[in-house]
Amino acid sequence: MKNTLVDTKFIDIVRPMARGQVTLPIKIREQLNITPHTWLWVRVTDNKVVLEPVSPPQNQTNLAQTVQALAKLKKPLWHELDEKARQKTRQESIKRLKNIA
Repeated sequence: MKNTLVDTKFIDIVRPMARGQVTLPIKIREQLNITPHTWLWVRVTDNKVVLEPVSPPQNQTNLAQTVQALAKLKKPLWHELDEKARQKTRQESIKRLKNIA
């Protein structure tokens, strides 16, 4: 069996934050020319998370068009677990702020 770690150019290891956000290392962003305006296709392949830069969806040049297109998907975009994580993070932030005061 081929060891993919040896064949892959290793750059960095990251850890997701409380709400699942991951910061892409600067070397990767620069290598792939990823900017805040870059669209990424996020998927799971062979039990791995894959992020792939893609062209922006056609006819989606502004926020209103993007929201309308997402509404037409008719599938959940925000999972119950996402909401629970958001609430937990908010409660932890409030506790930290109370401790500061």
